[in-house]
This record gives sequence, C-alpha cells and structure tokens, in this order.
Amino acid sequence: MAPAVGPGWSSFAVIGNRACTQEQRGDEEAVVCYDAATGREVWAHMDRTKFDEPMGGVGPRATPTVVDDKVYAFGPKEI
Repeated sequence: MAPAVGPGWSSFAVIGNRACTQEQRGDEEAVVCYDAATGREVWAHMDRTKFDEPMGGVGPRATPTVVDDKVYAFGPKEI
C-alpha cells in the first residue's frame, strides 16, 4: 500500500503518469513525485522547514508546476 500524502494545501501537477505535489513530513517540507497509477513515490526533495498558521494549519500552500522536464515549487524558506 502506498503512503498517504502529508499535510498541506497543495494540489497536484499531473504530467503523463506522474503526479507532483508538496507536503509536510514532520519538520521537512517535501516536493514529491508519485506514480499516478500506483501511488508509489518516484522521488522526493526535502527542505528542513515548516509552515504553520493558526487558521490554516501545517503544510505548504503552493502547487508545483512543470516546465519541460523540470519541477518548480515555492516554499516558506528562502534557499
């Protein structure tokens, strides 16, 4: 069984059979790519940061976008 997506307000950017999103995993924010057919994680990029606000809760607020073969995402940490 595939793991559940973590907290956040991100939607999915779907490209072919891949679905990319952002989610919170403990103290790390993740940009994650899943296989759309199986739900299995293909890859993940982690940044040690956590966005949390009283009204909306924990997790990223942006949806990744894909241009050509690159995934772009905004998070709360400047890197």
